[in-house]
Amino acid sequence: MQVAQQEAQRAAFVVDRAKQEKQQKIVQAEGEAKAAEMLGEAISKNAGYLKLRKLRASSQIAKTVRGKQDFKRQSVLTEFYV
Repeated sequence: MQVAQQEAQRAAFVVDRAKQEKQQKIVQAEGEAKAAEMLGEAISKNAGYLKLRKLRASSQIAKTVRGKQDFKRQSVLTEFYV
């Protein structure tokens, strides 16, 4: 009897967790849709906004590439001096 009750509780827990995950995905999708809508409005109202986004993305890419190059230099120097 106790085993059946534990299994029922476990099943209820799994169902509850699935419902929470479903709700989380719905909220996330709604947020992403709203963000896309807002981005579209911003771009249509001001073409400069898209240029700004491109510049920010380029800046971030440059930082990432620079960081990888610095890491490679440090690795080479470490191997040389060790």
